[in-house]
Parts: sequence; C-alpha cells; structure tokens
Amino acid sequence: MVPASLIMLPCRLDSAALLSCLADLLERRGAPLILDGSAVERLGGQGLQLLLSAFKTWREDGQPLRLQSASEALLAGMRQLGIDPETLEPADGNP
Repeated sequence: MVPASLIMLPCRLDSAALLSCLADLLERRGAPLILDGSAVERLGGQGLQLLLSAFKTWREDGQPLRLQSASEALLAGMRQLGIDPETLEPADGNP
C-alpha cells in the first residue's frame, strides 16, 4: 500500500489560492492523500467547492482522502456554507 502524502492547506482557502491548491491535488491524484487544515483562517465558497470536488474525485478513484487537524475557522466556514464537516470523512476511516 502506498503511504498517504500530505498537503498543507493555505491560511486563506479562497479564489486566490485555488490554482496552487488544484495543482497540488492534481499532482497527487490516484494516491492516498491527507489534507491538513490546521492553518486555514478563511474558507471561501470556491475553496469549499475545490475540497468537495477533491473528496468526490478521490472517492471515485477508489483512493482514500482525509482532512486532518481542521482549524475552527475551516470547520465554521464549512458550516456557514451549509456543509457538515463530517460528510468529508472517509467511510472506512482510513487516511
């Protein structure tokens, strides 16, 4: 089994950060991945859309993707935008 790689999400997960985040995700597609959300101070709608798309893509590819150490700002931003953070947890609990 391939070990999961790690991406540190930026402090502002908004439209300004999307291209860089998307490039990081695409480089790691097809392999287990962990997203560290500990530094996120602001979540924009487009940033949330990128996260949701990544989880859907990894699920469809049969690869685990996990959000770890989500900051309070990230969790609050998800809730404000209508997403329960628990919906991003993998069904099998694996990274």
